[in-house]
Amino acid sequence: SNVPPIGWVLAVASGEIVGSMETIPLLYKFRGSDLVAAASRAWCVRSGYRGYALQLIDEYFNQSVDLFISTTVGSAAVSTLSQFYGPIPLGRWDTMSYFVTNHVRFAKRALQRYQLPLASLLAYPTAWSLKLKDALSASTPRASARDFVIEAANSFDSRFDAFWEELVRENPEKLLAERSSRALAWHFDSDLHDNQLWILTALKNGRMGGYCILRPDVAADGGRKVVLIDYQNLDPDYDLLPAFLRKALQRCTAERFYALQNFGVGVPKMRAFEEHAPYR
Repeated sequence: SNVPPIGWVLAVASGEIVGSMETIPLLYKFRGSDLVAAASRAWCVRSGYRGYALQLIDEYFNQSVDLFISTTVGSAAVSTLSQFYGPIPLGRWDTMSYFVTNHVRFAKRALQRYQLPLASLLAYPTAWSLKLKDALSASTPRASARDFVIEAANSFDSRFDAFWEELVRENPEKLLAERSSRALAWHFDSDLHDNQLWILTALKNGRMGGYCILRPDVAADGGRKVVLIDYQNLDPDYDLLPAFLRKALQRCTAERFYALQNFGVGVPKMRAFEEHAPYR
């Protein structure tokens, strides 16, 4: 069959599954060519069977694809996968930048995480100290997006296809994950279905000059934060990210999310996030 696998399982003679590894096929563009990538995910094996874990890795690397990519490697797997992979040559991915958008909620969660007594009571003075730090060190992203209008979208329509085609034409030497409307709708299908995706667009005379995708993350214990997932911009001489950030920060505050996060530092197009966000 030509249908790519979605992963493999490790099973004992009785049929009990003791390990698994998932793989996700993704399309990329580079120098005008279409490339197929296999992204690894969720490599896990029960402790008593870890000696067989490399059999799953062997299956993964025996796929007939152009690229192998692992984007969220846990600390337990880093040393093993480093024998097969080289690191992405741009940015540091063990660090994140973030804004605090609800200081009391953030302080309470931080104090509870360290199991400090009277966390609910101490959250208020801690929150005021964080607000003071923000006032002294943080800078608010500018509201202006030049002649662009920042709007929210509910889906990925034909404007995203026109944007994607122009992005590919303008960046032939960059490895780009496919961002057509169809690819984005597939990638974020469950988030769109659950209304758990924020899509911001920058429009000028009907043309999309950039977009920003963010995902609200609501934990089982009630923690509420927002993560920046993707930002793309066509104009290399004008950065739309500050305007997107300002809009996102306003919504985070209004809807009582306690933080806005971005994973990775040292990526040029995300410089505005790092310049404005006061925390690492």
